[in-house]
Amino acid sequence: MKTLKLWLAPAMVGAVVALSGCGDSATSKVAEQIKTSYDFNGKQVEMVGYLKPTRFTLVSNGVAPLVLVPSSMSDPVNATLENIMLPFGKNANSIFMPERYKSSEIELRDASAKVHSVDTQFKVTGTVVYDSTEKIAPPQPPSGKMVLEIQRQNYEKAKAAYEERVKKGDVYSYNYKVVNVVLTPQ
Repeated sequence: MKTLKLWLAPAMVGAVVALSGCGDSATSKVAEQIKTSYDFNGKQVEMVGYLKPTRFTLVSNGVAPLVLVPSSMSDPVNATLENIMLPFGKNANSIFMPERYKSSEIELRDASAKVHSVDTQFKVTGTVVYDSTEKIAPPQPPSGKMVLEIQRQNYEKAKAAYEERVKKGDVYSYNYKVVNVVLTPQ
């Protein structure tokens, strides 16, 4: 597996991608690059921030997708990076939360299985993998008898965004996950 090192300079092959301080512009640029190119496919990245579940986090196949946010007070909607995949359970590098939970009941376990809260800043190391490198299809208009105005508006936004991407020649889906995650409290 190839790895990269990023500080404030461009990527250099041979080390780890470091995204220190989720809120800084260098981290934002790298996170944006992960979201808009395949440059990090199969590469190890290192990020610093706070892990949180989204409002609708679903555990599937024993794994929960989390988001990385710049501060403990940040809303998951303002995530710097999404799809940080952690095993569900009480082992090292995992997340545990009751079926109906309060934020204070979420347990994040670091590499030594020590329990932390969502208010703990972590260095998160993992590997970026993309679901596919296939071109995306244009959005489909909503249909049916009960189409809401918000659905029409969302479709128009998605259609405009797709058309803009086509103009730029960027018609690929950059659906990614960060897997094999290791948590180190900061």
